[in-house]
Order: sequence, then C-alpha cells, then structure tokens
Amino acid sequence: MDDGEALEATHQHRSRCCFQEWMQLQRQDLTLLLESIHNTHNDDQSRTLIRNCLAHFEDYITNRRRLAEEDAFPFFAPTWCTSLENSLLWIAGCRPSIFIRLLYALSGCEVDARLGEWLEGIRGESGNHHLHVGNLSASQLVRVNGLHMRTVRAEERQGREMASCQEEPADEPIAVIVNEMEGVVGEEVGEAAERALKEHEREMRRMMEKADELRLKTIKEVMEILEPVQAVEFLVASKKLHLSLHQWGKRRDERHGRRC
Repeated sequence: MDDGEALEATHQHRSRCCFQEWMQLQRQDLTLLLESIHNTHNDDQSRTLIRNCLAHFEDYITNRRRLAEEDAFPFFAPTWCTSLENSLLWIAGCRPSIFIRLLYALSGCEVDARLGEWLEGIRGESGNHHLHVGNLSASQLVRVNGLHMRTVRAEERQGREMASCQEEPADEPIAVIVNEMEGVVGEEVGEAAERALKEHEREMRRMMEKADELRLKTIKEVMEILEPVQAVEFLVASKKLHLSLHQWGKRRDERHGRRC
C-alpha cells in the first residue's frame, strides 16, 4: 500500500467512525427522549433534550465538514451507509423537506386515529394515548406550510446547482484534457487533470456544506414551531425512522451478499 492508499484508508476509517458515533448518539438520544415521554412532561427537561439533540446534529455536521476538507467525494456515495440509505441520498444527506413531510405524516396519522375513535364512539375514553405532535394549532400549521414552501424552493435551487456540478466533467477543461490524452484512457492523471478534479471537488464540497446548512436550519425551525412536548415526540419519530432505515438496509445488504 503506497502513501496515497494509506491516507485514503485512514480517511475512510475516520469517516466511518464519524458516522457510527453519530448513529450511537442517536440511539442514546432516543432512549432519553422515550424516557421523557413516558415520565411526567416537564417543559424544561424537554427543552434540554431538544437542545442536546440539535447540538449533536450540529457537531456531526461540523465533523463531516472537516473530513470533507480532506476528501469530499466519499460523502456522496458513502460506503459506511447501506445501499438503501444511499438510494435516498440528496446532496450527501437527507432532503431537508423530509422533516416537514414526517411532521405532516404524524399529524395525518393522529387525525385518522381520532376520527376512527369518534366514529366508533370511543373518543375520550381513558387509556388512549394521542401524540401531542398530532394536535397542531391553526397558527402552527400556517407556519409549517410556510416553512415547507421555503424549504422546497431552497431544495430546487440547490438541486439545479448540483446538476450543474455533475455536468462539469463533460465540459471544459476536463473533457478537453481527456480528449487530448494519449495511450490508455485514464492511466495517468496529469497536473491539468488533477487541478480540474480538485476544483470539481471544491464545488461538490461547497454543495454539501450548503445542503447541511439547509438541513440544520430546517430542523431548527421545526423545533421552534412545535411546543416542547411536540418537539420531543417529533424527534422520537425522526430518530426511529433513521435508525430503522439503517437496520433494514443492513439486513437487505446481508441478504444480497453485500457488506456495510
């Protein structure tokens, strides 16, 4: 293994560890969030949990950014994620609007559950647990809808920028460099090609940073709209979704002979 391969292996290991530590933090946060729900609701305790969860997400983004400064490309097709997770990626992560879609889904499920109970004449009976996050007020729904529209517009803008970045290899200077190469294609990476690839990597890293900023901004705004108990329930659902997709993806990869 030469120095370049050794450096890449080290970066790969650190990137994998960064992701695994983030997943472990999510499991720990989920345990604390569930304990908070099952105990007497305390707004101060809920706010502390929410702040901690957001801080953990922000730390993960910061750590990823540092690693991407060394090598950004692996974050767009991470080997530490499952094939299922990679199929859902949007600019090296989840779509920011998925947070809002999840909130709509939770609200819709709660409305369906309450309607079903009302039709069966059992609404209001003791022992029926309802999600507070399902009881969004009219003003909350207006704010959520506004956030959704702003987020989708931002996604569309960034999506167009990402498409432009992905088209760059077929444009100057990379296409010209490749066309002028002699011998077997791709055997040597000359200085001009290396400079062009470095510039392309900088653009991809910039796109990842912008997408991470939008993801963090969106989840923070969702937390601001929700009451503390609603926010805790939302975070529980969000972390369950992420952790479940990871586990389901691992099982599918193992079943098909792939390793993650």
